[in-house]
Amino acid sequence: MRHTQKNSQPPRLRAFTLVEVLVVVSVIALLLAIMLPALRSARRNAQRAICGCHLREIGISLDLYAQTHEEWYPTAESPDSRGGPTNWWENSAFLLILAQTPRPQGRSILTCPAHRHPGRCPDGTVKDCWGSYGANTSAFGMRRGRSKRGRRRNQIQHPARALAFCDARGESYAPHAVGWQGCVVDNFAFRHNQCCTVVYADTHVDWIRQEEVPRCARAWEQPFWGNMPCFDKP
Repeated sequence: MRHTQKNSQPPRLRAFTLVEVLVVVSVIALLLAIMLPALRSARRNAQRAICGCHLREIGISLDLYAQTHEEWYPTAESPDSRGGPTNWWENSAFLLILAQTPRPQGRSILTCPAHRHPGRCPDGTVKDCWGSYGANTSAFGMRRGRSKRGRRRNQIQHPARALAFCDARGESYAPHAVGWQGCVVDNFAFRHNQCCTVVYADTHVDWIRQEEVPRCARAWEQPFWGNMPCFDKP
């Protein structure tokens, strides 16, 4: 009885043709073209949500600070040691609530995830602390001459409409403040699909567009700026 000899050679694999390779590459390219915009949009939405959470925490911390400091807010403009509450980014009592140290360095709750260089001003100047947000000088108190004038929380006439903190460009002339007049009115940053994240004095968060920032001749009368009361020295 003879046994049939089996072929010991392995079967030959069929190679892809050039047409098949091109079809696969085209399908992958098409899928990427469809998915990448969706991924970018999801990333932008996530950054916007995180930024809103940061400002919400800052607003709550501001409220807690005022409760324990006889209703005084920290001030919001450039460094000046001549009286008045300490500027917010130097105020250890305020920053302690946020688990931050004065003049913080590195990314933290004080930085927006969409802000590429929170440690530098747009002109390349290095900031004394890393930050993406600015406080409303009209609501917090500002520099008048060579002195600081503070403001109490109970002076805010419409807390739900009065700006507290927002996304800021961080210009070297006022890296941590925004305001209704002069150079600081242009310090708003519209990083989130042409919107600026803001937290109001009642701690609620919203997003506004550039045209929603009051810039008229008597803009200080608008509730958005806190209705600009007379300032008292602490």
